[in-house]
Amino acid sequence: MGRRFLIGIVLLNIIILPLIPVLAEDNTPTPAPTSAPSSSSSSSGSKADLEAKKAQYEAKLKQLSQQKNTLSSQIDYMDTQIYLTELKTSQTEEKIGTTEKEIDSLSTRIDGLDSSLDNLSKTLLSRVVSGYKERRISVFEYMLDSDNANDFLGKVKYQKTAQENNQKLPGKRYN
Repeated sequence: MGRRFLIGIVLLNIIILPLIPVLAEDNTPTPAPTSAPSSSSSSSGSKADLEAKKAQYEAKLKQLSQQKNTLSSQIDYMDTQIYLTELKTSQTEEKIGTTEKEIDSLSTRIDGLDSSLDNLSKTLLSRVVSGYKERRISVFEYMLDSDNANDFLGKVKYQKTAQENNQKLPGKRYN
């Protein structure tokens, strides 16, 4: 409402200010004091002046009317642009709200998947460890699988160290 009021004041200034010099101009001749009434030729000259001034003011009014219509249409155009911009802003804010809700939903889902992945990793690790613990390879199999005595001793030592480390895992005791 305030914006329309200011635009109206500006338009009035644009329309009225050009009229002030025209209205202030008084091109009518000042009658000279005479004792005799003026003749009909002088009154016909005065009528012509009045007709000319009337035509001049009518032309000025027509021009101002066209300016008013042009300015009024510009105001309507600007108001429409403002309204359209407000609608676009509202639409963008709505999209932002929807996107924020989707982000929250996906964050919750990611947290759930992360927790599930942690549980699956722990389960897999537990199964791998128990598989190593339960796998019993006889000394005879190590001997047949080894190329030489050093390879055989390395495999036995590795198996023993792996079993000891598996038993030392925190919170996990396998028998």
